[in-house]
Amino acid sequence: NENSFGSLKLSATFCIADSVDIATVGPIYIALEQRARWSVCVNKMPVSPDSCGTWVDHAIERLEIPIESLRSGLNVIEFTTQFRADTNLEAVYLLGQFGVHTGKEVHTITKLPSTLSVGDVVQQGLPFYSACIAYHLPLTNHLAGGCATDVIRVTVPEIAGACVRFNVDGTEHRLPWAPFKWEFERGQLCGDVRLVVVLTRRNTFGPLHQLPMVARAYGPDNWTTQGEQFQDEPVLYPAGLLQPPRIEILRPSEYL
Repeated sequence: NENSFGSLKLSATFCIADSVDIATVGPIYIALEQRARWSVCVNKMPVSPDSCGTWVDHAIERLEIPIESLRSGLNVIEFTTQFRADTNLEAVYLLGQFGVHTGKEVHTITKLPSTLSVGDVVQQGLPFYSACIAYHLPLTNHLAGGCATDVIRVTVPEIAGACVRFNVDGTEHRLPWAPFKWEFERGQLCGDVRLVVVLTRRNTFGPLHQLPMVARAYGPDNWTTQGEQFQDEPVLYPAGLLQPPRIEILRPSEYL
């Protein structure tokens, strides 16, 4: 190809924990840009170039990894392309229903946590997760009796994320900034209260190796730090519901 500088081959590695049942882990995808320009193999087995749809951005497309190509322990992904002036060397992502244990040189796929506790989900097997987490507050049994006009106040003291959503009566209510507080009458309560913490994309798209973790401003240089401003292990923000919600019952006279 006269427009090519030659063939380029890159590789990336990840591990799968012995505790993971590969046959039932579900589809695992590689997400990358310029999907049609790359030939991808996992452990020497070709990955179909057919797109399985986009992820987050229309430029990032998913390729499904053949489940039979995966193995416990170390796995190697190889990417081959004809390198041209307009070739983008961008981050590549693994997507699926699994947890992750981070390491200095290689990360390990683990079982997806069956439940999450109040606290930082980065420390609970979801270090790079950056979508939404729903917490269910079983208030129905705790609020039995009382007056239908009693006011229930739910306060979320602390989150690590972008915003909070409440679903009390089948309607979603968005709270974009603190204080994260919602009030409703007891009579509106239909089952559990659903509290959703919307995370940011920081732990997915980075910068993931910059020191210190927080910068006053961000630009391309934040992704290319060196020396004392670089760390091999991912530098991750806390994420999730960091403190338990506080529930208050206000009688009509108290509320007024």
